Amino acid sequence: MSTILKAQTTEWRRGDLSRIRLLFLMIQRNSIGTAGGIVVLITVLVAILAPYIAPQDPNAMNIQCRLQPPSATFPLGTDSFGRDILVRLIYGARISLWVGILAVAIALTAGAWVGLIAGYYEGIIGMVLMRTMDVILSFPAILLALFVTAILGPNTTNAMLAIGIVFIPTFARLAQGSVLSEKRKEFVEAARTIGATDARIILFHIFPNVVTPLIVQATLSFSWAILTEAALSFLGLGTQPPTPSWGAMLSASRQFMLTAPWTAIFPGAAIMVTVLGFNLLGDTLRDILDPRLRTLMEA
Repeated sequence: MSTILKAQTTEWRRGDLSRIRLLFLMIQRNSIGTAGGIVVLITVLVAILAPYIAPQDPNAMNIQCRLQPPSATFPLGTDSFGRDILVRLIYGARISLWVGILAVAIALTAGAWVGLIAGYYEGIIGMVLMRTMDVILSFPAILLALFVTAILGPNTTNAMLAIGIVFIPTFARLAQGSVLSEKRKEFVEAARTIGATDARIILFHIFPNVVTPLIVQATLSFSWAILTEAALSFLGLGTQPPTPSWGAMLSASRQFMLTAPWTAIFPGAAIMVTVLGFNLLGDTLRDILDPRLRTLMEA
């Protein structure tokens, strides 16, 4: 039995090395995935280095320069309070990425645990957990996020919690499906035979084999988290003024779309490009980890 476990562990490590090799191959051959990775990298760097890229105060107002079009002084123009749109977009990237990271982390952690338990224990426990996830899934994501933020109150932290709660069922169903497949394999039976506890089997034998699709889903969910945060801020239930947020900037620009269209174009473009970058990166990761594509690449 221990031989089977060692063989499974060795195979898993070889699979990791193979995936790393395939990742570099796909980056070389897939220009779309490379473009997505570059967009994500630039967004992350801009968010991290915001105080050095734009040392100005993003909330500094200059009424004399309100609604100025793009120029050498203000590359992306100014808003209705005379604030530099470029500076606010740079700091807004921090809000979007921070909300995306924590919301997806909440959904991934909670959803993975629910899926692991529901998949391993298929009886009453599994049924109750998954029916609860089905109830959450029955609500439109944005409507449920609005409901949660309306109860908790409008701010960035509560928006983050709301987005995380909305995405839990997605990770739970994905984890459960993978666990149902993995728990019937020989290495799990071998671990059970030698006296391994359920907790050890779940954590050290099953979880490493279901983490890959969860990582891919996390990358794809990141773009939806950014979109949802922007939507909540646009509706006044997310990040509150004057904190720079792409969604809030779009909301404030509605009454100036005809007279000062740049106030809406640039925040909208920032959301679109960032979401597109994460989607392209997520699609590429999914292709890399697809067994059929892996066989084609290794041929």
